[in-house]
Amino acid sequence: MKFRISLLLLTFALATSSTLMAHASACSNSTIQGTFAFTIHGQVFLQDGSTLLIDGLAKTTFDGNGNLTQLDAIAVNGNVAPGWASNTGTYSVNPDCTGTFTVTNGNQPPVHLQMIVAQSGNTIHDMVIDPGIATTAEAELLKFPMQTRPRLQQRNVRRTADSRTSPVGQPKVEIHRQRAEDTSGCIVGDPEATVLEPAGTVELLAQPA
Repeated sequence: MKFRISLLLLTFALATSSTLMAHASACSNSTIQGTFAFTIHGQVFLQDGSTLLIDGLAKTTFDGNGNLTQLDAIAVNGNVAPGWASNTGTYSVNPDCTGTFTVTNGNQPPVHLQMIVAQSGNTIHDMVIDPGIATTAEAELLKFPMQTRPRLQQRNVRRTADSRTSPVGQPKVEIHRQRAEDTSGCIVGDPEATVLEPAGTVELLAQPA
């Protein structure tokens, strides 16, 4: 009896763990929030039997709520118009990380695509599903460089002396307080840092970096 209860508890624990893991790994519109760089390849089959070779690039930004904006440049048979075409659209990501999106450009017919979201939302694989168009694309999330603080240039360093009497038999020293400023006048470092130096008044002006 005790064995059966333990087995039931183990089964329940495994089922609960699987359910939690499934929820944790589920995709949604917010999974691909950010800007992706797409590389596009494929063909367009015209009604007269001719074929157009398609190559292109796209920079697509997903807002996490089902809307997108896109800049793209498409070459047709090796010819590409200068500049970037501006597009808008909508998208939807399913819990199983499949999804769809639509891109529109003014009076042009909308382009409908199916996609798979991979690598925890860092990559997208898609294909156009409109008749006569056989193009696929691969995309990766853009990693913008981190903004770094401008290098602080130490402009002024001033030390003022405060004479203190040292113990008998020891040389007299002074406690100097250092104040450093950057080029914008902001204090950097510890404005009350102390340094022991021989007696006397010291004032040092550092040259700009």
